[in-house]
Amino acid sequence: MASVLRTLRTHWKKSTVGGALCVWGATWAHKRHKASLLRRAACEEALVFGNERLFLTDAPKRITVFLNPAASNGKAKNLFDLNAAPILHLAGFEVTVVKTDHEGQAQDLLGVLDRTDAIVVAGGNGTLLEVVTGMLRRDDEADFSKIPIGIIPLGKVNTVGGIVNLQEEDQVRRITSAALAIVRGSTVPVDVLQVVGVKGKPVYALSELRWGNYRDAEASTPRYWYLGPLKKVASYLLSTFQEWPPSRHALLSYAEPAERPEYVEESPGPVPRPSLWRRIYNRFLRLQESKVPEKPVEETPQTEMEISSMEVVISSLNAVLDLKKPDAVDIVLMPSAITKMDFIRAGMRKENAVREDSTKLQAKEVSLKPQVQGGWFSIDSEEYEAMDVQVRVLPWKLKLFCHSSIRDKLLVETLPTL
Repeated sequence: MASVLRTLRTHWKKSTVGGALCVWGATWAHKRHKASLLRRAACEEALVFGNERLFLTDAPKRITVFLNPAASNGKAKNLFDLNAAPILHLAGFEVTVVKTDHEGQAQDLLGVLDRTDAIVVAGGNGTLLEVVTGMLRRDDEADFSKIPIGIIPLGKVNTVGGIVNLQEEDQVRRITSAALAIVRGSTVPVDVLQVVGVKGKPVYALSELRWGNYRDAEASTPRYWYLGPLKKVASYLLSTFQEWPPSRHALLSYAEPAERPEYVEESPGPVPRPSLWRRIYNRFLRLQESKVPEKPVEETPQTEMEISSMEVVISSLNAVLDLKKPDAVDIVLMPSAITKMDFIRAGMRKENAVREDSTKLQAKEVSLKPQVQGGWFSIDSEEYEAMDVQVRVLPWKLKLFCHSSIRDKLLVETLPTL
């Protein structure tokens, strides 16, 4: 023992390095072992569902997975194959994985997707936006939108995935928990934001539309990648080297929120796709209906106001799952009266959407007309050219797979007691 201590003291530099490597190796091995136990437990639970007997006339449920391999810094495919794919296969699903190669591919493929019982988004906000937009642009969207959507949180930003799934720090636990939520089959209804511009087709989002200086600073952060952990500070700091205080001028008009009808849950089950002749006949009917003069629709009273704001945020009410919420969206107008240091601090603390002095409104429909052309919107973290837009809420348009505890809490807190 004395010789060992003497050696450690004599070669203290090597001993320090060796000890640090041993601690790191032990921590890495423990983490790997813990992740293996989590995967094993999840697979065993999924196998229980997979061992359930099917009738001769039944077929395994079909799941179509839209996987963004570029998510998680290019590690999304390995993370999905290791943590989520075995769970879905062991549960008895017929899994089809579609790897997206470029932006907009998932949206285009959704337009021609034929038969599936569920759709899984393995990525972040951008992939989810494409899938939702592709689903709701279809001619048969009224039926196709009944197909439930599962979210495997693999992207940099997973806003909705963090709402319907458990908030887990451990990545393996987060992914396996999301996959098990799909297997168990619990769903919750969510609203959809329909964003219509002056040109092009509508975009459908689940979270928010942002326009302003905080958005621009966040979007420019990746440009300073070479600064490492200081890249966000640099982005916000350089954003202050402009005309100050900054403001975005626009004409905002909105309709007051309405009371939404009572939610009626539909019985679960696959949504049959109409036959080819039925789809052709439906298109013919829609074409004939378009030739009939439309009856005048009573216009909803609108409130108009000119705004001058640092940041405009139009968000859905999906952040809090509540079956009794109004038929509306939230509008946040952040004032321009802010010092440069407060602007930087707020950006670092990620509190730029909840300032106490912000103007907060609720509306069923919103029209935003920027007075100066140029700039960008962020719609669910995806960039779109800033232009005149109309935003309206589609209540309970989609169903998302969620953790069973989240659904139980939703039903207990919002449904009337029998």
